[in-house]
Amino acid sequence: MNESIRDELDLSYEAVKDQIARLVSALPPSERVFRVRCAALVSDRESEPEIVLCRIDLGGRLGIQKEVRRYRELLLLRETVDEAGFVVCLDNLAVGRVDVGGQSACLRAPGSYWRQRYLRSESEWSHQPGELFSLESTRRPNISFHRPLVSYAHEYYPSPLAAISTWVDLPSVGVRGYTDVGVVRLFVAQRRAYFRSVERHDDDLKFGIDGTAITGLAVRGAWLGPGEQFAPFHAPVKDRVTVLQIPERWTGLDSFLVDAQDEVLDCHRQGRYAASGHAPIPLNVGGFGSGTAVIESAIARGEGEALEFKSFIDLSSQKAHDIVKTVIAFANSGGGRLLIGVEDDCSVSGIDRGVRKSRETGERDLDQAAERYRGSVLARVKDAVVPEIEIDVRVVSYRGLKVLVLDVPAGQGTPYSVLQSKRIYVRRGSSSALADPRTDIPRLCRQEFGHGLFRPGTGLG
Repeated sequence: MNESIRDELDLSYEAVKDQIARLVSALPPSERVFRVRCAALVSDRESEPEIVLCRIDLGGRLGIQKEVRRYRELLLLRETVDEAGFVVCLDNLAVGRVDVGGQSACLRAPGSYWRQRYLRSESEWSHQPGELFSLESTRRPNISFHRPLVSYAHEYYPSPLAAISTWVDLPSVGVRGYTDVGVVRLFVAQRRAYFRSVERHDDDLKFGIDGTAITGLAVRGAWLGPGEQFAPFHAPVKDRVTVLQIPERWTGLDSFLVDAQDEVLDCHRQGRYAASGHAPIPLNVGGFGSGTAVIESAIARGEGEALEFKSFIDLSSQKAHDIVKTVIAFANSGGGRLLIGVEDDCSVSGIDRGVRKSRETGERDLDQAAERYRGSVLARVKDAVVPEIEIDVRVVSYRGLKVLVLDVPAGQGTPYSVLQSKRIYVRRGSSSALADPRTDIPRLCRQEFGHGLFRPGTGLG
């Protein structure tokens, strides 16, 4: 499986053409459409504009369009071509040239191709995974990224960088320095099978699968738990769905969609600090579990650095700040869980009496009142915490009582603070305290995130 997700370097034009032809042949004829977008540098000394960045995407519907925007130093080109037109485009790329909208542009010193598997359902290229082919020049165009682009006939751009990023629809242009300068990128979406959705439902993780060839598929990978422990899993895809039961304690997940030959088609990877693929699932320090399992597990352990209990809190009282304070402390300290409706002595009092007293006109039962309280708590946190953090808030039932559960992930944007007071909190044992400016603040400001759990070539068993 690992061999199938490695990049290929120094490919010949013939090899690239064969691989693209294979990918295109798997699509219905109506979808064999290519969108070509190019930004080229205009120079008085050169007879032909020099490609700064050209992006070619397969997909969509055929709507022939040609557009050329000329600025003093930059030429912006766009065209949609059919399969026959793309064959001509590929032949031109063999010598480092593209013809878009009746205008030619070229790479001054084209090198060899390389191919990269994009194994993420959500990326800047597509909502589907795919394969990215690149042709780079060995001589980078000499472009100024700071001079504004002004034209009476066309849109104003504050800089060539902004124009290129907008025109080719790649927000990351410039973020990686000059790696996107003097390059032709060709992306072919992989539509055989991919993760349409990755969602949590109570104590289950549900993968939705879509594509044109979804038989004989499976989801495999591993959960990562405390102490670098991991638990491999392998589950078949049935009726476009795979459901996994979430372990009680986990800090990360690597999941791969594979076919019968064990070729990787898509992936969703998530650690404590970042996710690659779909949106991150709220990490669960104490376990997702059913309502009874969550409460029993919590009261068996008692309060600690990642777990706190509170009685019902009236959101119109000053005690409401304790919720915000605890969420910030958890976010700055690796994540945690707050249970509202559980006392310090581990007895369960519930939120029933409190929400019943505050029940509004029109709310027919306790469930509606509890759900309104849940929404109000979530809104209070979103309005008071900066930067914004996604938390999971739910009402669970335990022996006839309702308890509000707040799961707070380890923050990716530390330090988190209170919007109005700018106060920063961290966990100290089982309490939330103001951060120490000498020790806590420097640590939070340099906190690293984005750790991958399994990298191509390390093996999954």
